Amino acid sequence: MYVPSRRGVLRTGMIGAGVLAMRGQVSYPRRAEGNFTLLRHDVASPQGAEMLRIFADAVGKMMALPEGDPGGWVFQWHIHAVRDDRSKASELARLYSSASDPDRRLA
Repeated sequence: MYVPSRRGVLRTGMIGAGVLAMRGQVSYPRRAEGNFTLLRHDVASPQGAEMLRIFADAVGKMMALPEGDPGGWVFQWHIHAVRDDRSKASELARLYSSASDPDRRLA
């Protein structure tokens, strides 16, 4: 049976508290029926160019983090895919030498 670490429980609690604190802080345009209207900017427009700049900045910050950092580009990439010539177990062992590392279990 899996027992979460204290670090994992605290991290989850902090994320949940942040989400609750942000309620009402973020607004979305809505239709009269109450459905969400999601806005997608044309990349050729000034708004689209600004969104691409924001995205590029965020990716740059993620890529600057160490490979094993849960907020980093490599860690997030490993959540979604592992190269065909490698196994998930070998990649986890390469990134986290200690089997007891909580981030290894998180990955």
